[in-house]
This record gives sequence, structure tokens and C-alpha cells, in this order.
Amino acid sequence: MNVKYDWVKLRRRFITGDYATVKEFAEKEKIPYALARKHSANWLDEKRTIKRHKENKIIENVLNKQITSASYINERHISVFNKALDMAEHCLEECASEDKINLSRFEKIVDSLQKIQKGQRLALGMDKDSVSNQEDRVASLFEQVKEVFKDEPDGAK
Repeated sequence: MNVKYDWVKLRRRFITGDYATVKEFAEKEKIPYALARKHSANWLDEKRTIKRHKENKIIENVLNKQITSASYINERHISVFNKALDMAEHCLEECASEDKINLSRFEKIVDSLQKIQKGQRLALGMDKDSVSNQEDRVASLFEQVKEVFKDEPDGAK
């Protein structure tokens, strides 16, 4: 009995299948092992290479999805911080246009601006290593601004 085998199809089936060895493949496909071994000299190496390539692609796709998700979240943070900055700026303009400056309100606005600035800079990828240094500089600036109003009673201009 002379049976011809389609070795291209069999190779593809072995490489993409769940076969650990050529012997296992030959048994399941009902091919004489000696004949399968003769035609499958590098099939295991190809199977390993393709498996590594597949695993790398899976990892790459997962990482891309994580990057996309993190980018979307970061963009939302930036948008919220921008809105908060607009609101704080509006409150600061209102405070400055009043006849009497309420120091307590002014301090709260500046404190909010500090927090907004910190959040924006972190969301934008700025100051990753020097966040505490930036906070110190902003706090120092705030203290200087407070000194300007120190001698005036709360609520006076």
C-alpha cells in the first residue's frame, strides 16, 4: 500500500497544533514514525520559533492596550486639571476685583492652584524626579505672597 502524504499540510498541522513531539504527531495522524521523522527534520525548531513569536506578539498587544488605556486616563486627568485651573483662575480674578481682599479665600485659591499645578505637571510627565523640589518652590512663593498681606487685617485690601 503506497500512501502519499501532503507534507506541507502535515507540517502546518504539526506546527500549529498541540503536539509536543513528532512521535505524538505521527501516532495521532496515523503516519509511520520513521517516515514522519524523515520529513520533519526542523519542524520542532520552527514550532518553537513560531511559539516565541506568538508569545511576543501577545505581550506586545497587551502592552499596547495598557498604554492606550493609561494614555486615555492621563488625557482625562489633564482635561479635569485644565477645567479646575480655569475655575481657580476665575475665582482669583473675582477675589482681586473685590474692594476688600479676603485673605482666607485668597489662601484657599492659591492652595488649590498649587494642587492643580502639581497634578497637571505629573499628568503631563513633568517633574517626575523633582516634584518635592517644585512643591518647595511653590510653597516658598506662597509664603512670599502671604507676607504681602500679613500686616493687613483679614478682609482688608
